Amino acid sequence: HTAYDLDTLPVVTGDLVDVLPLAQSTISQHLKVLKEAGIVRGTIEGDQCYCLDPEVIDWLIDFCGQVRTEAACC
Repeated sequence: HTAYDLDTLPVVTGDLVDVLPLAQSTISQHLKVLKEAGIVRGTIEGDQCYCLDPEVIDWLIDFCGQVRTEAACC
């Protein structure tokens, strides 16, 4: 699994520890913040399992596209 698997299948925190140069506690804290923001969904049953919320990701893509279109370059 890679960090990019979050968009297609649930990933447990340990999977992310294997591919990211961060401590498990750091990854867990970031996932907690992303979950509180509604960007990822997760259940806590033994291992913590996370996946991206596709509706939120679609919204973020649209929002970033609007910002990019409206932004004036310095």
